[in-house]
Amino acid sequence: MNNESCGILAHAISDPKVNRIHLVSRWPNEGQGSNSYPAGPYNTVSGASGPKIWASLMCSKNAMVIEYVSGEPSAPATARGPITTTQITNHPATTQIIVGEAGLRKQIKDHHASLPGTSATSPAR
Repeated sequence: MNNESCGILAHAISDPKVNRIHLVSRWPNEGQGSNSYPAGPYNTVSGASGPKIWASLMCSKNAMVIEYVSGEPSAPATARGPITTTQITNHPATTQIIVGEAGLRKQIKDHHASLPGTSATSPAR
């Protein structure tokens, strides 16, 4: 996240120079975006890199929520900073990554877990 936007860059483990997903979103202007999670409003952007790899990025001034399908059965190998990573069990290869202050990450994770048809399995970071 920077002063005006946030983004994600996911690369192949075997070759860090091979970018799989690169998404950037500006923060929503007043009256724009959605409040699908706490700490919103959020602007949303999504993209794919082939049939089995995709990501959705929600960006607010207070947090980022990323849903990422890597095409591999496990969570991203490296994640650093103020984040929580969770495998979403109703989508076996989907990882939810929440970036933000610890209290907001918990609110967002709890909100997502309360949605119908969703549950999480791996421990939070």
